[in-house]
Amino acid sequence: MKQNITTQFQSILKTFLSHVSKRALRLPKRLFVISILVAVVGLLYYFLITAPASFPDESIIRVESGAPLKEISDLLEEKSVVRSAVVFQFFAILFGGDKQVLAGDYFFEKKVPVFSVASRLSRGDYQLEAVKITIPEGFTLREMADLFTERFELFDRDEFLELTRGEEGYLFPDTYFFLPTAEAPVIVFTMMNNFEEKIAPLQDDIFESGRSLDEIITMASIIEKETGPNDDRAIISGILWKRIRIGMPLQVDASFLYINGKGSFELTLSDLKIDSPYNTYKYKGLPPSPIASPGMESIVAAANPKDSPYLYYLHDKEMNVHYGKDFEEHKANKRKYLK
Repeated sequence: MKQNITTQFQSILKTFLSHVSKRALRLPKRLFVISILVAVVGLLYYFLITAPASFPDESIIRVESGAPLKEISDLLEEKSVVRSAVVFQFFAILFGGDKQVLAGDYFFEKKVPVFSVASRLSRGDYQLEAVKITIPEGFTLREMADLFTERFELFDRDEFLELTRGEEGYLFPDTYFFLPTAEAPVIVFTMMNNFEEKIAPLQDDIFESGRSLDEIITMASIIEKETGPNDDRAIISGILWKRIRIGMPLQVDASFLYINGKGSFELTLSDLKIDSPYNTYKYKGLPPSPIASPGMESIVAAANPKDSPYLYYLHDKEMNVHYGKDFEEHKANKRKYLK
């Protein structure tokens, strides 16, 4: 391939020199030699040093993954990034060898010569500053979609929700760095891969718990939404698993955030009667899927519940938790802390 590109470049040079030679033959020998040298230098300067006049500075050029070198070269010539696709191919192979160029989005702040373009593409020098974005623990997929829509111009909200259908809870909440041109497939892949990496060290705990990964993540998502920053999540995990074990409904208010967006202090008696599989007052056991993306502490707590004498808990308006051993203690806590 390299030899073929070299041959093409030599052909261009030969044709140009032939054209110049016909004109220069009428000149004295010395001037003839000089004119040939000037022509060669001019040709090399034109193709190798100068950028096209219509070079798209301050723009982003996308190199698609898996695209052949010729297709990429033609695209660069078409967009006036390089003067000659053939010359670019020569340098791309020279700098990149077998890998040639790396796919991605390349930002060109100003005009650069063809060898510089080839060098950057062969090294994956995108010159795009990554965007830092933090996904809070407890975010739902729809909340993530809204956040990404605000931050990334090329992000497609509907595509994101379609790609993550049935994956609630499995996109790990964390701080990420994405290129400003990031689109839904890249974001989804990165977040799901991060989930796999984070969960790997917990595989033994999950196995020993006797519960499936889906059960652990679903419980973890409830714990995430039910607890405050200073709560002992393992105790609340123990309470919730105990309710399931004795056949008591979970009766967690957090599930209504997923059903109708209402928090504990907004719920009415009619809300508690909503016929939804996520209504943990109406249906026993875990809801059919996670209700949010849990963080690591909640996942660890779900897999490692702590035994306690309690069966009830509630939070006051300052998010302090109060436990009750039975329903009578729970009612007393309500009268005391929820006035």
